[in-house]
Amino acid sequence: MTNKWNNRKKKMTENHEEIKKIVDHPDYYNSHPSGIEAIEIVRYMDFNTGSAVKYMWRLGHKDSELKELEKVMWYITDEIETYENLGFFRKIIKTIVKQFSPNKKRNMSSICGGMIDHDVAQSIICICAYELSFGAKALDFLEYGKKYAQKAINLRINKKSEELNGTI
Repeated sequence: MTNKWNNRKKKMTENHEEIKKIVDHPDYYNSHPSGIEAIEIVRYMDFNTGSAVKYMWRLGHKDSELKELEKVMWYITDEIETYENLGFFRKIIKTIVKQFSPNKKRNMSSICGGMIDHDVAQSIICICAYELSFGAKALDFLEYGKKYAQKAINLRINKKSEELNGTI
């Protein structure tokens, strides 16, 4: 039984490492002739402009060039519309942070009908709070968001381990 468990555990670890490599450094983001990975550039951009650059960077290496260029156009168009509606966006984010902050009795995961768990909800709140903040406090919100996201990952890994172990 111990040998069987060790084999399962080893396979889970190998699969996790393989998935991590695919997630962290997919081939289509490392194939640019410059040798620079897309994330090294787009991490300093907002979502839409970063996504547009990302699709241009990997052009033809994941999907068809036409499909990727259509995505570029979509993100650029969305960025223009977002910029034009920025004031409204900030009001929405402020509402989310006020209504569902960790010190309130209301819980975002319960408001969403249980579709997301507490840690995912808290991560969303912290990231939204980051969008409203500046300076050192802004980074604190991101750190909290990262902490809750990591808890959500750990819960899912533990659940998968228990399923493989037959304890669920």
